[in-house]
Amino acid sequence: MESRNNMNLNLEDLLGAQINIDKNGMKVIRLSDVKLPYLNNNSVYVKRLEPTYFAGDLVYGEFRNLCRIHDIAPDYTVAPYALIVDKQGHYVGYLMEAVAGEDLEIDKRKLMLPGEAREVRSQIVSAMGLLHSKGIGHGDLDYSNIVKYKKDGQAYIKLIDPAPSLRRKDDERNIREDKKWLKSMMSDYWEDRDVRFTSQWKQAKNF
Repeated sequence: MESRNNMNLNLEDLLGAQINIDKNGMKVIRLSDVKLPYLNNNSVYVKRLEPTYFAGDLVYGEFRNLCRIHDIAPDYTVAPYALIVDKQGHYVGYLMEAVAGEDLEIDKRKLMLPGEAREVRSQIVSAMGLLHSKGIGHGDLDYSNIVKYKKDGQAYIKLIDPAPSLRRKDDERNIREDKKWLKSMMSDYWEDRDVRFTSQWKQAKNF
């Protein structure tokens, strides 16, 4: 997988703009340098959050958590590239890896073959095991925040859009939310219900 540092160099070439390091040690790019159509054609997704009073903290917290999740579980997480700042230096969004895939809402899960569904669930459980072992959680697990894509005929997942994390209590809350969702996942509809009691489900029950 390509590192964020390499991707930043590519983004600078792509945009003709500089990516800087801000006071929080985060890579940032000016909003005026973000060219949406061009970026979206080059495997980069631009996430903008609606402006609110605490939007800056939410953007920073979400991007920070995505960076940590990617550092721990890069095979299961989209790569975060840079925060977007406005003229005043406020965080208004971020750039991340774009994945050509689809979410796991029920109409998509119904179409999975048994082996594919088994592999996808196994990867979800494995990703959470890696994160929780380091004291970090996604915090907003949902079928719409898990992207399934295929490479060489094999199904893979990428986690997107985690909950913000600015302090230890946020990590603890995120882990609790992950555990609740994992347990509910066991009773949700999947095509191959016969695998509910295989090792991956036993592992999920232990969260």
